[in-house]
Amino acid sequence: MKTSRIITVRALTLLFLLVNASIAFSQATIRVRVVSVQVMNSVDCDNVLFDITGQSDFVWEFKATDNTLGYTNNNPAGLGIFNFNYAYQNNNNGPYTLTVPANSSAFVPPNGLFFDYQYLCATDVPSVINLAWEAYENDEIGNYEVLGNTDGETGIQNVTMPVPPTAGILNYTFQAIGSSGCPSPQTYKINLSVERIPLVVNYFE
Repeated sequence: MKTSRIITVRALTLLFLLVNASIAFSQATIRVRVVSVQVMNSVDCDNVLFDITGQSDFVWEFKATDNTLGYTNNNPAGLGIFNFNYAYQNNNNGPYTLTVPANSSAFVPPNGLFFDYQYLCATDVPSVINLAWEAYENDEIGNYEVLGNTDGETGIQNVTMPVPPTAGILNYTFQAIGSSGCPSPQTYKINLSVERIPLVVNYFE
């Protein structure tokens, strides 16, 4: 009987450890980064009165939302007043590519990491990140539009980015075309990564 009790206790202990290990592995940190942005053509949307207004000021705005808890960008533009982060390049008609970290000053935030959350409950870990992004040529004083004065708008692009099912990184590229108010169409691209990091929680502390 004593031997049987020892075996039962050991079996229950092993089961407990396996269950907790499975839960711990299922918990995760999910991070979304913008890796680079691109304009593919040379387009001067500011060619007014012999170009006294300078060259184009292209902007990319992006917002990520998970499909479980509705978490979105950690530190959006305008001290949180707006719901997006952005990248920009002033006075440059293109084509060009801006990357992190080589062109970090062109990104907000500079390291490109705009979505970073820990999910302590396994059922809360998202399977998909919904991305809303748009690009345009900015005709306002700041580095992104506030009053709607833009040209070459793509309009909001709603796309999805599956989260890696296990630890790892998946990369995504999206593109769209805008032409309104510009002499010719501009093609914009945005490149992002979605990273899943196992979150280890010590239940014995």
